[in-house]
Amino acid sequence: MVNIYFYKSVQDYHNNVKSHNTINYSKKDFIRYLINAGGFRNQRISFNGIRFYLNLVRMALKENNGNFYITSDFSNSESSIKAAISYFIGILSAYAIADKHYNIPYLFHLKDPIITNITRYKDYNNIPDFFGLKNGANNSPVLLEAKGTVKSKLGKDIISNAKKQLSAINSINFITSNGSHTISTFERHITGSYFKKGELYFCDVDPEFDGHLEYYLDANVAILRYYKNIMELLISSKKKIEVKRIEEVEYSIVDFEGYQVGINTGIFNLLREYSGYFYNLPDDCELYNSITEISMYSYENTPVSLRENNSISLGRDGIIIF
Repeated sequence: MVNIYFYKSVQDYHNNVKSHNTINYSKKDFIRYLINAGGFRNQRISFNGIRFYLNLVRMALKENNGNFYITSDFSNSESSIKAAISYFIGILSAYAIADKHYNIPYLFHLKDPIITNITRYKDYNNIPDFFGLKNGANNSPVLLEAKGTVKSKLGKDIISNAKKQLSAINSINFITSNGSHTISTFERHITGSYFKKGELYFCDVDPEFDGHLEYYLDANVAILRYYKNIMELLISSKKKIEVKRIEEVEYSIVDFEGYQVGINTGIFNLLREYSGYFYNLPDDCELYNSITEISMYSYENTPVSLRENNSISLGRDGIIIF
């Protein structure tokens, strides 16, 4: 469980004018988020890379009575190590708020060079971290910039830099098998993590700013990239892939570091068909639409009691950890 404070503007953040919500998270949720966040440049991360992110959660955060607190290992680290770990915990805040507050099934890395930048304006060298669609719908786009600190609040300079990054994007040409859809109106959010009296908090700040940068995003390539880490874990594992049925939905899973990690079997089978592709997918590829249909239908038809069960972490993207 994490307390999240929401601010309607940067000025509200500075004046401490806020609303509050408490959202239930588990350590398995955090591990699921970081497994997805780890890859870059359309490359999978190795077993050791996935172990690193798993152990990063274990090293930095401890759970007590449903809340999360900074560990002594983290709080007593040298300053540069604290800064690095704070960055990862900040990334967690983006995934966590996107997943359980905005109902965003996939976050795409805008800083990943597989996404084509076609127009860059002066003074906009920095861009936000993530782009996503609420409930997978093109009419509900969101841009997110993630920040993190070990202090009790994100500093003014951090918020100012995040606002500039979010101000960079003017439009995204979102390309699917149905054609190219230009998205030019976004919700923009600075998400952040910080610690008050050792307890983990998240925040969400609306910077109220329009952008100036245009991007191309091929949804089929992006969705293939999104699942590369979990597919690497399943396909390259020396352990047998087991199929488990949960509430009429089948999941392909493997044992990993004391957890069972897997993905909706329908999505797994689709991704395996395209596992040999890098960028040049077939012209008739329907990967993004097909995966979105499977993942959203399966999630929405899974009982709320199971989705909110702390013994299982199940995402709208069909990835599961238990």
